[in-house]
Amino acid sequence: MAFAALLFVGVSAAAHPGPSVVIGALTESIARDGESVALLVRRAEEYRQLRDYGAALADADRALGLEPGNVPALLLSAELYGMQGQGATALALGREAVALAAGTPYSGGAWMTLSRVQEQAGDRAGALESVEKALATARPEVDWFLAESRLLAASGEGVRRLAALRAAITRNSSVVLEDELTDALIAGGAHEEAMARVEQGLAGSRFQARWLIRRARIWKALGDGESMRRDLRAALLEVAQRERKDVVNAGLAAHRAEAEALLGVK
Repeated sequence: MAFAALLFVGVSAAAHPGPSVVIGALTESIARDGESVALLVRRAEEYRQLRDYGAALADADRALGLEPGNVPALLLSAELYGMQGQGATALALGREAVALAAGTPYSGGAWMTLSRVQEQAGDRAGALESVEKALATARPEVDWFLAESRLLAASGEGVRRLAALRAAITRNSSVVLEDELTDALIAGGAHEEAMARVEQGLAGSRFQARWLIRRARIWKALGDGESMRRDLRAALLEVAQRERKDVVNAGLAAHRAEAEALLGVK
């Protein structure tokens, strides 16, 4: 979350220590200086990284006990309660945080937290509305635009998804958003525009697997199985050439999995 960086205390950010190391340092600080909202929220974030949600929630609740209206603590508590299936509590905390964060730098992040909690509770329409509120704030993050795209796709709103992504790119020219638009065009059956974007991507990219897989998806939609298989085999060949046994590359693994799925490899 955006607010986490503001609460990084007691440990050098440049060192990128693991969560267990950070928790140890924060625990020492708490023992020495006493509990504070900043220390408790920061430690709760680290416990969450370790998936120790009980410890994370205990720290977040203690932070709220010290300062009931603390927005970062409310947001973290909302997410943690949501992850544990306590939707009503999560929603109440999320809405409280949104109200308190209005007009502050936390506002966009608060709306996004509420959106995630609403989606967990099965309220996709409410989640989408909250994302749109987040995007109306001063500095929306790329991930927020992607969340809007994902929710619109899940809702079957293909036309609206395309319009939202085109508008997003006018505000943030991220390559990630451009890629999302290409994928949305493929999913929406806009094959001519999608193909033009894919060919442009192939012409300008040293590594081509992701573009070959996109083109294969277009060939599949157009019923050209031979071209689809040709592109998928070329993508898999590139992936095999780039893979290393001693290093796990999540991107390459994803490319391999998608290409093999399209080829019907089990």
